[in-house]
Amino acid sequence: GMDLSLAGTAGVLLDDAGDIVSILAFTTSKREAAAASRGRRDHIILSPEVKQGDAASMWARTVRVRNEIQDWLRLWAEPNCLAAIEDHAFGARGTSIYQLGHLHGLVRHMLQGAGHQWLLIAPTELKAAVTGKGNADKNAMMKVETPRLKQAAFGTSTRNNVVDAYWLAMLGAAWCDEEWDDMPSHFQTVLKPHNKRPGLGARKVLP
Repeated sequence: GMDLSLAGTAGVLLDDAGDIVSILAFTTSKREAAAASRGRRDHIILSPEVKQGDAASMWARTVRVRNEIQDWLRLWAEPNCLAAIEDHAFGARGTSIYQLGHLHGLVRHMLQGAGHQWLLIAPTELKAAVTGKGNADKNAMMKVETPRLKQAAFGTSTRNNVVDAYWLAMLGAAWCDEEWDDMPSHFQTVLKPHNKRPGLGARKVLP
């Protein structure tokens, strides 16, 4: 599961049993980054500080995030791993969205080159699957129990991003499973056809 952002990208990798293999997170907290070690299962990386208007640094940050994701996947992911990626928010605007588009393009190109496919999940679909409401806020998302993820292990700079990545991974795993009747009702609502829409379960992976 990948929650891509300019300063707070997070990724959660699950195995076939749904257990967490590794977590990647960019943090704005120097303390949180200093407490982490690259040799450990969780990779907590300090997000570079970038001044508004510094195009060179913005691009360097984008490339670094892409490279860190690539290194993380090479270290922990199985071949042909499926990535569940939170898609762009519908109607989002601003210069940051332009830069985020670059990051999405670089990451998707990297995934394709590495032989991985990806499933795009809309923000509203993710929120609805977890909380039952497509317009739920971050606090509502974090209030839902995450049995395999210890939220308290992460600081406020990374927790909500890791939680989103965790649920993206869980929803991606559910998409692969296809035995939806045994899943939580909110997951079923998003995966199955509803309101004349085909549902997430009918979505094709890319590329």
